[in-house]
Amino acid sequence: MKLMSTALLPENIYRQLSDRCAQANASLLETLDSWSLVQVDRFTSSGRNYLGEEATLWALRPALTLGCYEPWREATVAQKTLALETRLHVRGTHSKHAYLEQLGEDARAALAALPHPPLVAAWYETSEIRSLVDGLGGKLLTAKREVREIVEDKSRLNELLASAGIEAGLQIASIRVEGRAPAFNELANRLGLPLVVQVNSSGGRGTLFVSNEQDFTDALALGRPLRISEFVPGFSSNTTVLTIANGKGCQVYVDQPSHKAMHVREVGIGNAKGAGNDWSIPFEYEGVNALVESAVRLGEYLFETYGLVGLWGIDTIWNGNQVVINEINCRNQGTTEVSGINQILRGVPPFVVSHLALHAGTPVSWLPNPDQYNAQTIQGASHPSGLRPFYLKIRNRMNLPVVTSPDLPSSGVYRLEATEQLKWLHPAGCTYEANFDENEVLVANLPGAATLCLPGAELCTLEGLTTNRSIFDGPYSLSPYGEMLTRAIYKHFIPDPDWRS
Repeated sequence: MKLMSTALLPENIYRQLSDRCAQANASLLETLDSWSLVQVDRFTSSGRNYLGEEATLWALRPALTLGCYEPWREATVAQKTLALETRLHVRGTHSKHAYLEQLGEDARAALAALPHPPLVAAWYETSEIRSLVDGLGGKLLTAKREVREIVEDKSRLNELLASAGIEAGLQIASIRVEGRAPAFNELANRLGLPLVVQVNSSGGRGTLFVSNEQDFTDALALGRPLRISEFVPGFSSNTTVLTIANGKGCQVYVDQPSHKAMHVREVGIGNAKGAGNDWSIPFEYEGVNALVESAVRLGEYLFETYGLVGLWGIDTIWNGNQVVINEINCRNQGTTEVSGINQILRGVPPFVVSHLALHAGTPVSWLPNPDQYNAQTIQGASHPSGLRPFYLKIRNRMNLPVVTSPDLPSSGVYRLEATEQLKWLHPAGCTYEANFDENEVLVANLPGAATLCLPGAELCTLEGLTTNRSIFDGPYSLSPYGEMLTRAIYKHFIPDPDWRS
């Protein structure tokens, strides 16, 4: 990886990180020598926090990346990139899910031209991704599709948790609906209002909050099976987990949970969708301890029952010291890129490195003892000290297309001025290059100057490290620091002067 400076890491942690990255790289080189690594991700800059010009993990540099958004120079990780945005110069809400289809034959031709069979790193297996690999002798570096569909089945979540031995106090009261649903009044009396109705999906899609008969009728049209559960107030959270097979069973590593504000209209984030994640805010010790113990127990169960190894995640809701599990994700997530900074700060290569190695068939020998790691997670989440990462999503909240203003020339590090202006400092591609305690912020994933951003489109993410400048101060609200960043960034997106309805 492109190593942090010793100014951000103590010397002993820096040495540990350097040694472990070198060990991982050497092991990966042996495995990947006869393969061409391919990355499929809408962010073609994915991996920028552990790859770069000075990368010691260069064995993981993709030969090809297929994606939606064009990377910027400091965040270019692949030898060759095909990005839909470089062709269309339009960024919207549909293209981030349909970029492979729209890249079409060019993607197939690029794969066929690789010198070796493709090893494809993707969030999860789809028939579309599978079709790109079939016939080329390739392999997907992700969990099996049938395992993911079982683990992520929201309607059977409580059943899975109970089978894993997770105590009832960490479960949310819910029912599974396959056919005809119970009456609205019956459910309201049993579970309270609002009801949370979910169909299997990701990113908050397929989740509705129901407060009346009409809402309930609309929710029933989502499909089947449905999970109907009680609404639990509190802070949403993501926790990244890594399971490693060790020959006798498995080892489970649990990252620190985040604070994730939902439905933040100020940055264009709607119902059931997260506005970013902040790892600098403390949790109560007892709740973190319960979460980590449950994650380990759940990881062991999923390994023994389904053979699940690699990266996965637990979504939770925190109401004071009470924590409940509301979702399991058997895949990379939107948090994967920045949450890897938590591991880097502890002298460990990001979990996604071990995830890719495992699925490529590389033995993972560079991780510390899991019990010690998880004990440090509990301590660090309940009593945070030092710098911690965060990111804030920024979407086009206007009803008009926008373009970037000339004074926001590129993704990179900016200074937040007292006047709530962003002043360009220097090029950068990594989250840890911006110290928000010193008013620095990484503006990442910006569109090109000629790219038209439609209503609802992802405009950028604001990232950095902080000790106590949290960007959220409630489950649905920005902190004063988050509000300052928001006001500053939106000044640099203007309605497109050439657009006509």
